Amino acid sequence: MIFILIRETHVELPEVGKRCIDRLPLVSNATIEKLFLHCDQMGLSRISGNGTDSIFVRTSDLSSVKNGLKDFFKIQTPLKITEQFVIFEQELGE
Repeated sequence: MIFILIRETHVELPEVGKRCIDRLPLVSNATIEKLFLHCDQMGLSRISGNGTDSIFVRTSDLSSVKNGLKDFFKIQTPLKITEQFVIFEQELGE
C-alpha cells in the first residue's frame, strides 16, 4: 500500500457551483504516519477526517491564480478559488 498526498484546486462560480479543476500529486509514502508528518512540515492544518479521509488546508494567497483564470477564460463574474489536500491510497501490484 502507498499513500499519496494530493493537492486539489477548486473554482466556484455563481452559474455552475464548485468544481475541481486540478489534482496534483505532491508526495507519496509507504506509511500514513510519515505522510502526516510531512503534512505537519508543510504547515498544513487538518480541517476534517481521520486517517485516509483527512482533509488538510493551508493559508496561502491564491489571488494570482484567480486573476490568471479570469484573464485566460475571460470571466467577468466573481469567482472563488480554494485548495485542499487529500490522501489517496493505492495498492501496489506484486
